[in-house]
Amino acid sequence: MEKRINILAGMPVMKAIIKLSLPVVMGMIVQVLYNLVDVWFIGMLGDANQLAAANVSTPIFVIFLSITAIIGTGGAAHISRCLGAKRMLRAQRTLSISVVFCIIIAIISAFLGIVYIKPLINFLGADFERLAAVHEFARQYTLVLLYGAVIIMTNYTLSQILRAEGATHHSTIGMIIGVVANILLDPLFIFVFDMGVQGAAIATVLGNLLGLIYYLCIYFSGHTIVRMRFSVFKFDKSTIYQIFKIGLPAAMGQFLLTISMVFNSNVAAGYGVLEVSAMGIAFKISLVGLFVFIGISAGCQPISGYSYGAKNAERLREVVRRGSELTLVIGTALFIIFFAIARETMAVFTYDQSIISIGTKILRAQIASWLLVGPELVILTTLQSIGKSRAALVLAVSRQGVLYIPLALLLKSMFGFIGFVWAQALCDAVMVVVSVYLMKIVLDKYAVRV
Repeated sequence: MEKRINILAGMPVMKAIIKLSLPVVMGMIVQVLYNLVDVWFIGMLGDANQLAAANVSTPIFVIFLSITAIIGTGGAAHISRCLGAKRMLRAQRTLSISVVFCIIIAIISAFLGIVYIKPLINFLGADFERLAAVHEFARQYTLVLLYGAVIIMTNYTLSQILRAEGATHHSTIGMIIGVVANILLDPLFIFVFDMGVQGAAIATVLGNLLGLIYYLCIYFSGHTIVRMRFSVFKFDKSTIYQIFKIGLPAAMGQFLLTISMVFNSNVAAGYGVLEVSAMGIAFKISLVGLFVFIGISAGCQPISGYSYGAKNAERLREVVRRGSELTLVIGTALFIIFFAIARETMAVFTYDQSIISIGTKILRAQIASWLLVGPELVILTTLQSIGKSRAALVLAVSRQGVLYIPLALLLKSMFGFIGFVWAQALCDAVMVVVSVYLMKIVLDKYAVRV
């Protein structure tokens, strides 16, 4: 336990970031594999409608993560600050409140989704009138995810909260257990049981269930700094406020990512099933880089939160600087590699040459964001971890909502489909400048107070 505290408090910053980020990055890539594995196996069916349905339904999974981010990110950030301030009871209470609220929110979300399943699928881009076959497959896939909402969302919440105390290896192991199970179960349900796209969803839920069981074993076996003790649970208004104060901006960012995904699917649907399939595959591949940066920023989060709680302004500044440098180098390298092999990467997931051709252009446009989005995410996570919810909200809302959608519509009207797919890269070029400016203002004010 003391070793973990030393990582947060005394280890050289770059070394600490790498040590905490590496397991998380591996775990986040594993998280991407949950969806990529489904796409790969579904692509083997040779059915463009089922492939499009799996891609259209992806926002449901992201909606779960964005709702869970309210609890997971908010709870994790508050626990990190409590550990820095030596407030163990408050940290334990935050954990118990986070788990209870996660389960309640998951039940409500699943109920609403099941009741309004048809308009939900229409909203996602598989309109019943235009794409009837895609709509039915998407309904089958989405219903399974909704029935497994409590499992998926609780699994993700505990994974995030474990990172708050530096237990990134446990967080990663749980993710790996889930994706390995998914890889093994996908062919069983899709091909052996002949369940197609619905079988892929069942495999995803069962993979999350095994990951959740692992996390519960870790907590109840006493291998964590913050123990899961429901005896300390109570509706503490102050703690709940702190969780939602940080969690809501974090959730808003992911929720708006979902909105942009739905927006993209609807725009692509106007061009045809091939564009929907290509857009979905390219987007999921682009998540590889994005989740690497999310993993690095998640590795920075406990150090930032602890440093802020311990009133160490210089260490906090260095976390932002080193984290940004690391993501810039990795982002440039990943962009060069994937730009060169874009066509070959698309070909892994489908045999359809038309989808491969369209998807190659989309993928090259989307991965251009990797050049700059890393520092933006490091800054956003830092603002969340130190309780600067307003500044974090500005960044979260601007990237996927205020700026992206109007810019995408403008570029689509000027340059057609190719202009539309380049909108995200241009948006991130603007947002990284805004992020650096906001972070400088916050750090300058914080240094004066300390």
